[in-house]
Amino acid sequence: MDHVLRLIVVQCGTVELILDFDDDITGEPWIECDRLRLQQILLNLLSNAMKFTPNGSITLAVKIEKNLDVLAKFGKEIESSENFVVLFLSVKDTGIGIDPSKKKALFKPFSQLDAGSTRKYTGTGLGLTIAQNLVHRLSKERSKIEFTSEVNEGTTFFFHLPVNLIPPVLPVAQEEERKKHSLELLSKSIFVVFISSPEIRKFFTSEIRGVNTLLRRYTDSLNETSELLKSLREEYPKCNLLCFVDTGCGSEEIILDPFVESIKSTGVDLFLITHINQRNHYHSWFTSSDFPVNIITKPFYKDHIINSCAGAMQRRKNKSASLRKRSRDGIKPIPLLAPKKAANAEGAKE
Repeated sequence: MDHVLRLIVVQCGTVELILDFDDDITGEPWIECDRLRLQQILLNLLSNAMKFTPNGSITLAVKIEKNLDVLAKFGKEIESSENFVVLFLSVKDTGIGIDPSKKKALFKPFSQLDAGSTRKYTGTGLGLTIAQNLVHRLSKERSKIEFTSEVNEGTTFFFHLPVNLIPPVLPVAQEEERKKHSLELLSKSIFVVFISSPEIRKFFTSEIRGVNTLLRRYTDSLNETSELLKSLREEYPKCNLLCFVDTGCGSEEIILDPFVESIKSTGVDLFLITHINQRNHYHSWFTSSDFPVNIITKPFYKDHIINSCAGAMQRRKNKSASLRKRSRDGIKPIPLLAPKKAANAEGAKE
């Protein structure tokens, strides 16, 4: 799955890529299946969704199927192994949708939704046909790719995959320990969240559900966020205050600069949520700022948000402890520009 996402995410542009994993899939299990064929299926579906989604979002969902009518097709495997499950995988986009008159031809080789000499979307028309054949093979002819679609609303492609869940090959004790430490650092903190996209807000909320926060507040604008941060700092002067702002795609610094200036006095830990393709853009901006800003990239991976937050807080604590130690030891900060100023002064005397 990680390999597929790394290939897809760099192509997303302004489209949000959202991951939705079933809460019933606990821990970090592996699955027994033909990895290369599954990757090819998902790459075909995700690439197709991106092609017909100029803006909006694409959601890759993985659920454990519980519908008894569907599970009946896999009765023998369910009875023979307690680790056997049927996964429901779907790719949902908010793109142009599919014209009802063209649905029947969708899985035919070389078919195109916009066939013609002036068609906008390129491709051979083989992607969905290949993906359909691979699903037939992986499911032993008991599943196929199906879809629902509304013109100008979007399309959802989905299929079922029978697999065995197995323990991860690599130990996860280290990751679990890191998560535990992160949750301890974030406990009793106050979260202020400005995420305008309902989909991104939903998944952000899901990722932080394990944090024992003192308060969580959601806002609808940067101005509201700024005023709320000031109010909360007055009411809770000693609490850790974390603010999360989703930049969307391509938000300008001219909008963020006044906001950052307005919250400097609150001592807040600020986290910008941005698409991975925009990371370098915002990194250049905040490194030139005198206010500490942290970046969390989308799409969200498991425990990525809480570990990023805890890491930033730990670095701040370490820096504060170092400054206190230097103060106790009587060590004064070295003015890095002093030699240059001294040289300029000597030059002026001459």
